[in-house]
Amino acid sequence: MFNVLIVDDNLLDIKGMMNNIEWEALGLRVCGTALDGLEGYKKSIELKPNIVITDISMPRLNGIEMTRRIKEELPETKFIFISCFDEFEFTKSAMELNINRYVLKPIDIDELQDALIYMIDIYQKELAKKLEKQELEKKINESLPLMIENFYYDLIYGKIRNNEDIINRMNYLNIYRSFKCYNVFYIEIDNYELNYSNISVEERYKLIERVKFCVEETVLQEKQGFVIKNDYRSVIVVLYFDEIKEEKVLLEESVIYAINCREYINKVADMNITMGLSGISNELSHINDLLKNAQYAVESKFYSRGNAIIMANEVMKRTNECEYDLIEIKNELSHIFEEMDRDKVNVFLQKYYGQVEDLSTNHLKSLSYSIINIIQVLLLERNLSFSDFVDDEFIVWKKLSRFETIVDIKQWINNIILGIIELIKDRETNRYSKIVEDIIEIIETKYREIDNIRDISDSLYISSSYANQIFKQQKGITIFEYLIQTKIEMAKKMLQDPYCRICDISNELGYKSNAYFTSVFKRHTGITPKEYRKRYSK
Repeated sequence: MFNVLIVDDNLLDIKGMMNNIEWEALGLRVCGTALDGLEGYKKSIELKPNIVITDISMPRLNGIEMTRRIKEELPETKFIFISCFDEFEFTKSAMELNINRYVLKPIDIDELQDALIYMIDIYQKELAKKLEKQELEKKINESLPLMIENFYYDLIYGKIRNNEDIINRMNYLNIYRSFKCYNVFYIEIDNYELNYSNISVEERYKLIERVKFCVEETVLQEKQGFVIKNDYRSVIVVLYFDEIKEEKVLLEESVIYAINCREYINKVADMNITMGLSGISNELSHINDLLKNAQYAVESKFYSRGNAIIMANEVMKRTNECEYDLIEIKNELSHIFEEMDRDKVNVFLQKYYGQVEDLSTNHLKSLSYSIINIIQVLLLERNLSFSDFVDDEFIVWKKLSRFETIVDIKQWINNIILGIIELIKDRETNRYSKIVEDIIEIIETKYREIDNIRDISDSLYISSSYANQIFKQQKGITIFEYLIQTKIEMAKKMLQDPYCRICDISNELGYKSNAYFTSVFKRHTGITPKEYRKRYSK
């Protein structure tokens, strides 16, 4: 409902208007009346009416001057002029004051009512526009964070490079501050594909949001700037500096922020990250260039252990490519597997991964794939495969493709080679165990007939030295020693029988003389066969 103030020095005219117009039906309410312009001005300031119906010619303050004063303080108030004076000057003054309607006296109620309806329509249209504007402003305010974020993306990725355009947009978004220098952090989650490739989209989102939160709780608590998500595995941080200082000084300050942030992420988010720190620039339009420097620094983590802070100005371009001989690599690995020498594994890895600072990432990855291919060939030559010591042989290739540092790749290849050595050892142990079992079986069944080791090895179609080497490796004694032990144990059992003569025992064990049997028995037991028999009988 709109409020109306009636100002007229003619009380009868006021009463006539109040009594003959259906105010409520029109959605109006007479909030007050005044008998002259000065009173009308004071009541307008007090009551703040939407519409003022006023006579022009009045004592103390005429309608024109009263209207001018009211509009200075209540610019949205509408006015209807009523007067018996229809001279041009009054009409001109009303037009200058942007008066909406002019009604002549004597007042025609219908004409006045039409004027009021017209005023209501104007108010409703203005109100609609005002609400529309408020709604638009509300939507703009609600979308302001998104607009700011979009601006940051445009700035960071170099979509806007003109400093004037950048400042104008920042002013519009109310985020511009007159800073002197800028620095960029590029933060990437380590081993993302290895550790998080199987998590859901929601979990990925939460993961990177935790990183953003840690940045906000550390770096951005100490320094002005902003952080945005680059993708599910990395965020970008831009820092503002108020003063121009030496780049070395500003970078040292940035490193402190970076260290605190990394430790917080390690602890709170429970993950390792690598941070690349760009150089310093005094131009907002250079932010994209700073980002590229920071990203390149992170890429160089391939040569480190990860969870590192890497300065872009300390990273050199690596372009050298060294040739490597695949035949030589195969021979070296073949010797390692033949000799099963763990020390040679370290020598091999040091040779190919020891001095890699000047080598490109592509070169080192190519070398690593070649080594794994050669290992696979050597396994096939032994009727083996990666699946013999890992659950899924494709995991060997998957991990190799997903490792982000040369340290991880080197360790992975080291583990593979050592795993194959153990696999070969197990296979060899099983094969040797069969040979040893056959030797023992021959000794236990034919000990009477065996005079030397060749009697055993010839039946197995292996050399006596090789047979003896395997037997000693597995049992800790030679074949001959085991043969003598077997005969002595049989002799002890036979000596427990009082009806067995010592000479018969000697013949049964394959000894050609009693004296030789007695000397062998005493050498291994410390007593003669007779003494053993007497001791046992007692």
